[in-house]
Amino acid sequence: MVIVKPAGTGAGDVLVASLALNGSTVSSPPSGWVQIAAITSISNPRLYSYYRVAGAAEPVSYTWTLSSAVANSGGIGRYTGVSNVSPLDAPASTASSATNVSNLTAPAVTTVSPGAMLIGAAAINSSNTAIVITDPSGMAQRWDLGGKRQEYDDAVQLLPGSSGRKTWTFSSARPAAAWLAALKPAP
Repeated sequence: MVIVKPAGTGAGDVLVASLALNGSTVSSPPSGWVQIAAITSISNPRLYSYYRVAGAAEPVSYTWTLSSAVANSGGIGRYTGVSNVSPLDAPASTASSATNVSNLTAPAVTTVSPGAMLIGAAAINSSNTAIVITDPSGMAQRWDLGGKRQEYDDAVQLLPGSSGRKTWTFSSARPAAAWLAALKPAP
């Protein structure tokens, strides 16, 4: 799976990738990418996330090696003002359902820094873009992709503490997976 580098990426930016797969697994990420979450407890969808601190000479795109050719989708969010030493403020929480559900809730994460950036995604077992994925309350959609249906969202959490549970809603019930984490602001 090849994902293009976000426009405007500069040295020190933190890049966050979210990949949704139709039953395959990620055999290897591109060099320098650190896994945030891997939801493989259900066969479809499988959902992965990674981060990377951008260097001075980033490639035009990044390639993830998959265990087999399958329908997939992926995107990369770019964040400035995030800690380059330890980008995660809160480790990921995950949720999945192998049965059809009309919504999926990721457990809360607990941030330790004021101004942490909540990040998260949900994927469903469908490629149909007519099925609407609605973002959790208080989070803003960064992308909504077909191929393997997924949505990625983020929001600033001003005060440290619980993010509260985050729920993605689907216009048609499907098996689903979701992850939620937080990025630490630069000191």
